[in-house]
Amino acid sequence: MKLSAEKIRQLILVFLLVLGILGAVWHFLVRGLEVKRTRDEREKESLGAKIAEQKNAIQTEIHNREVAGAYRQFIARCEQQIPSEHVETWFVRKVSSVASHHGLQIVNTAIRPLREGSGVKFQNQPYRLEGFSFDVEGEFNQIGRFLEDLENSIPLVEVDEMGVAAGAGAARHIHKANIRLTMVVPADTR
Repeated sequence: MKLSAEKIRQLILVFLLVLGILGAVWHFLVRGLEVKRTRDEREKESLGAKIAEQKNAIQTEIHNREVAGAYRQFIARCEQQIPSEHVETWFVRKVSSVASHHGLQIVNTAIRPLREGSGVKFQNQPYRLEGFSFDVEGEFNQIGRFLEDLENSIPLVEVDEMGVAAGAGAARHIHKANIRLTMVVPADTR
């Protein structure tokens, strides 16, 4: 069967019309859905990044709270060891106790001014720094162990300087150490 030229033109026109409709449908529906899907994927990635960032922030906050809790416990333990009585009396008793444990003798003790000025206070805190100095006599290695125990038994003390001199004559094995240290004490004690 032979188609007339008019029928062929009509078929071509219908074919082009169907092709145009399919193109329009693809452009407005399929491509629109594809653009929306791409936009949704980008938004999903963005939200995923924000969620990861928030999880990170939460983990950091949890860690910071744990660290803060540990610091609070440490501070509470340290505060238990800060003298609540007259500071110099407490200090002499503590140093004498540690020294006698090591077979040393405390020769003299004194509250000394700090370089920044005696009794420097921490801003907005109920503490201040107090300086002490004392002389101790004994064998060199005893003095070293004494200092180690002293710093470990009073967590808020720091040795600033120390001078050691050997004894003379028969007592050469006996050394005299002058020790200067700084300690955190309550602001309202003297």
